[in-house]
Amino acid sequence: MKTLIKLLVALIVIAGAAYYSLNMVMTAVVHSKKEAALPDVKGKSIADALDTLSAAGFGMKKEGEEFNQNVAPGVVLRQSPPAGMSVKEGKVVKVTISRGSEMIYVPDLVGQTVRAADIALKSVKLMMGEISRQYSATAEKGMVLSQDPAAGTAADKDAVVNLVISDGPQPAGAAQADSARSDK
Repeated sequence: MKTLIKLLVALIVIAGAAYYSLNMVMTAVVHSKKEAALPDVKGKSIADALDTLSAAGFGMKKEGEEFNQNVAPGVVLRQSPPAGMSVKEGKVVKVTISRGSEMIYVPDLVGQTVRAADIALKSVKLMMGEISRQYSATAEKGMVLSQDPAAGTAADKDAVVNLVISDGPQPAGAAQADSARSDK
């Protein structure tokens, strides 16, 4: 029994010494890396950002992509840690890449009421623009006669869609009054 205890104590001492030695070696390796300021890669293409970071001794990881109408697709929007921060060489820099403008297809609004057209536009992140009115023998008052841009056209998020709305059939006296004004 005494030999078993002595053997167990010896194993614990050896394991403790091995852990302490490994810990010292790992600490020395980690702290031996030089610190350097992170370069700014915002506004650069993915390839240029990777070249810049690699040349400075850093790695790069794509963290995600976002739509951004002000930045071209494939260009770095953000980096983490931020540029100028002093970090150890070999650090992996996370970048978020632009997907460019979010393109949305304009819905067909012809034949809808102004309210229904507004709801349809908002549901796809477009906005109602100018509304002009025109008499129509075929469409009820308040219905969309035409739109610009046309249905099915690709548009940027938050783009404006202009509408022409029916004022219903032209009144009988309105045609004579218009022709009378154009004669003078």
